[in-house]
Amino acid sequence: MLIWDPSSIHRALSSEFLTPIADRLWRVQRKVSKHLQLHEGDNDWVAGCTAYQRRVYALTLMARDDAFRDWLSVGFIDGQFCIKVLGFPIRIYRAPEEGGIPDKYMTPSRGELTLLGALPEVTGLGHAYRLEVVAKTLARPLNIRLVELNEFGAITNFVTVPRSRDVDAPIARPVNDVQPIRRKPTVFPPRPAVGPNERKQRPDDNEKEKPA
Repeated sequence: MLIWDPSSIHRALSSEFLTPIADRLWRVQRKVSKHLQLHEGDNDWVAGCTAYQRRVYALTLMARDDAFRDWLSVGFIDGQFCIKVLGFPIRIYRAPEEGGIPDKYMTPSRGELTLLGALPEVTGLGHAYRLEVVAKTLARPLNIRLVELNEFGAITNFVTVPRSRDVDAPIARPVNDVQPIRRKPTVFPPRPAVGPNERKQRPDDNEKEKPA
């Protein structure tokens, strides 16, 4: 079985561009999973909503970075968040561990197809492309894939997007988990007890009276 090479569709689907994006998606997913507060009632729905909002924020910042702004842009197409790599539209969704694709991500939107049709070098018109964040329960990431959908919303091809080596670096603990430094309380010495001088100074009885 031949491995699908998405760069044959368009240069935007090569690892040169997708790996930096996948790195950010992976880091977001890891942080959301690690910092969930189960004792406060957080669940898979909370994890999904939080991961979505943080994905939007992280990719928006990425698109403003001078290192990426020449080829990456973000925005909403037909009411759905979308990134554009060299003008090529890609939407992002989180898939459950057992697979499947949410309904609202299955069918290519009119705006997506318009953008794809405006790129003369694109092959396989009528398809749409998604970055799929595969995650376990409570947002624990497993994989990030590029998925190709036909006009009926069926998956026709997919491939794992490679990530950078340092993407799994340890995650810093949140600030509210840092234990404060315990300092010993300041010790003040007791104030000395000062009482009245009970014995007034007087001449020594044994001292002889000096002559006038």
